[in-house]
Amino acid sequence: MLGHFKGGMPALLLPHLKLQWVVGLLGLLGLLVSPCSFSALAENFGVGSAKALALGHAVTADPPGIDSIHFNPAGLAKLKGRQYQIKIIYPDITMDATIYAPDNSQKATLPDGSQMGMFDFLCGRGLNRPFRDPVFYDDRYGSSAEQRFADDCANGTPASPVHSEAGAAIYLPGVELQSIDSALGAAGGASYNPPGSRFTFGTTAYMREGNMMAREPNDPARYEGEAMGMVRLTYFSPTIAFEVDDHWSVGAGIHFSWQGMAMRLPLRVAHLGLAVIGSFQNVLCEIGPGNVLTPKPGAEGIYDVADICGGYFDPYTEAGALELEADEAFSTSFFIGVLWEPTLWFSVGAVYTPEVRDTLEGDFTFDYSDNWTGLFRGMNESGLFSTNIDNELFGIPYGHDIEQGKAEVEFITPAHFSIGFALQITPSIQFNMDAKWTDYDAWDTLPVKLTTNDTEGVDLLRFLNQVTPYASLDTLSLPFLFESVWNLAFGLRYTYSDRLELRLGYEPRKSSIPKNRYSLFAPFGEADLYGTGFAYQWDRDTEIEFALSYLHSEITIPANSSTLVNSTDPMEFVINPYAGSDIKGEVNAWIMSLGINGKF
Repeated sequence: MLGHFKGGMPALLLPHLKLQWVVGLLGLLGLLVSPCSFSALAENFGVGSAKALALGHAVTADPPGIDSIHFNPAGLAKLKGRQYQIKIIYPDITMDATIYAPDNSQKATLPDGSQMGMFDFLCGRGLNRPFRDPVFYDDRYGSSAEQRFADDCANGTPASPVHSEAGAAIYLPGVELQSIDSALGAAGGASYNPPGSRFTFGTTAYMREGNMMAREPNDPARYEGEAMGMVRLTYFSPTIAFEVDDHWSVGAGIHFSWQGMAMRLPLRVAHLGLAVIGSFQNVLCEIGPGNVLTPKPGAEGIYDVADICGGYFDPYTEAGALELEADEAFSTSFFIGVLWEPTLWFSVGAVYTPEVRDTLEGDFTFDYSDNWTGLFRGMNESGLFSTNIDNELFGIPYGHDIEQGKAEVEFITPAHFSIGFALQITPSIQFNMDAKWTDYDAWDTLPVKLTTNDTEGVDLLRFLNQVTPYASLDTLSLPFLFESVWNLAFGLRYTYSDRLELRLGYEPRKSSIPKNRYSLFAPFGEADLYGTGFAYQWDRDTEIEFALSYLHSEITIPANSSTLVNSTDPMEFVINPYAGSDIKGEVNAWIMSLGINGKF
C-alpha cells in the first residue's frame, strides 16, 4: 500500500489545435508538481507562483497572470490573446524536533489517586516494576539499554534528549507515499482572450494544499507519524473572467481536484494507567530475555481466570502500525473574485472559496505487535473472558495478528477569503497588502472509519472505545480543534527598468493550531515567510520570473501542555505518545520557483 514506509484541460472552450497541444502538455506537467507544501496549514506554497512567492503572497489586488485562477480569478481579465505559463518549483524542507525525557517536575497519577514524580514513577520507585521508554534507551543503546536505564535511575538522571528529523516525501495519484531525498516539479496553465472580447478563459494545474513528510523507521518522533501525506492536487480549473468596464473585473472558476490522504503510524498509548497491567504482570509473570513472559511458580492457575502473561505490556509497548490510504478523484471547489481599479495607481481585490467536504475512500492495514496479540489473545482464551458474552461486556480486544479492511475519511478543505490593495507610491515603487482568513475552525475532528469483513470488528477500536470519547467500534476521530485566524501579507515591487522588476515580500503567519494542540504531525506554530525575486522581459512575448522564499517556524511544547503529543491527562488517551516530555520543534523551508510566461 505505502512505499518505503510502506490531466490537463481538453480545450472545449478553445478551437485552436496549437492551444490544445499546449494545454495538454501543461496538464501532464501538473501531475508532476512537486510536494513543496508541507502542511495543510502552509497555504499557497503548492501553487508555486514566482510572483506570489516573491511578494509574500500579497497579490489579491495585483493578480499574478495565469495564477490568478487561484489568487483572484478576476485577474485573468488583464490577460489578452493566447498565453501560457510553465513553472519549475524546487523545495528544500526540514522539520526537526527534540524530545526530552520526563523528569520529576511532571507528576504521574497512580491508580489510588496519589501522585509521584514522572521520573521516579518510570524508575519504579516503590512500585513493582520500572517502565523503560525504548525511544530514549533501546533505540539508542541496543543490548545495553537495560543497564543504561538502571544506571540513570540509580544516579537520579533522566535520559539525555533525542533528536528527530523529518524530510520530504511524495504522494500523488498512482505514486505511493514514500520518502524522497529532493524534489523538482513542474506546473503550468494557459489562457485565451478572443479578439475584441471582454471574456478571458483559462485553466491551470497546481497543488493547492499538501502535507507530505517522512521519518526513518527508528526516528524518535515516529509515533507522531512515520510517513504522512495529505494532498489536494487541482488538475483542471476552467475559469472565466469578465471585464465589466475600465475599472471593474469579475471572475469565477470551478476546480476539479484529487484529494488524497495516506499515513503510516506506529501506535503506542503512553498512558500511565497501562502501568497497572505491567504491575500485575510483574507480580504474576516471570520476565525473561526479550521480555518473554511465563507464569511464576504457583501462579499457573492464572490461565484459568485471566491469562495476562501472553505479551509484555506497559505504557511504552508498541501496539502495532496503522497503514491507511484513501482518496477522492473528483473533488470540486469554487473560486470567486473581484478586482476594482479606480485609478492607475490604486486597486482593490477580493477572492472567496467556500468549504469543501469530501469522503475519501480506500484501504487500511493494522499490523499488531506480538505483545499486543499475545496479551489479548491470552486473555480471551482464559476463563474470565472466554465467552462472547463476557467479551462484549468487557470489550477486550481479540488479539488479532493483522487486520485489513476499508477506510473512509471525512475530510474538509476549509473556506478561504482574502482582500487586499495595491498602491503605486511612486512611478517605480508599488506596495501591496493583503488580509487573509481561513476557516480552520472546521477542523474540529478528523473522523476515520475503519471496517472489516470480520464481525468481531477492529481490535484497536474495541480497545479505544473503552477509554476515550474520540473512538467508537468503527470510527476513530482525531481531535485537532484548530482555530480560524486572520493573517496579513506585504509586498513591494520596484521597476528598475523597462525590462526588469525587483520584488520583496513578507508574510507573518499566525498559527491556526492552538498551543494546547501543538504536535509533531504538523510542527507549525507562528511562522515568518520572506520572499524575493524578479521579473525580466526577455522579448516582446516572453517574460521570465524568479522567486526565492524562506519560511521559518518554531514551537515549544512544555510537558503536559498539548493533548496531541505529551499530555498526562487520563482522559486524553488517543494521541499522546510522549506523555510528560518537553518537546521543541523547528521547520525551515527554502522554496525556489522559475516561471516562463509567454504568448503563442
